[in-house]
Amino acid sequence: MPHWRQEDSWYFLTYCLADSLPRHVLSSLKSQRERWLKAHPRPWTAEEAAEYGNRFGNRIDELLDAGSGACWLRRSEIQSVIEESLHYFENQRYTLDRWVVMPNHVHVLAKPQGQSEIEKILHT
Repeated sequence: MPHWRQEDSWYFLTYCLADSLPRHVLSSLKSQRERWLKAHPRPWTAEEAAEYGNRFGNRIDELLDAGSGACWLRRSEIQSVIEESLHYFENQRYTLDRWVVMPNHVHVLAKPQGQSEIEKILHT
């Protein structure tokens, strides 16, 4: 999904392994999202914003939680590497609050620092 920015704000980030969501499921969700956005141009009402979140954000969370793919992050030694990597730029590029490593994806609550952009943080 596209990123949007707000100054001095916390971001709830989710990233996943390449095999976490089957390609045909991703393709279907993308098509559904494009159709929905075409039928619901911005600005959205509160109801439309909630519907968007339920249809797409919540659905992706449900699919990730189903545990598809190899689930490499289930292994403790890989979890340790993920946690170390989260701390690598802590207090340099972002403030780190909480995170959770799931079997096939990771959730992170972080706040960019200084001129750090969320897109660059996601690629570190």
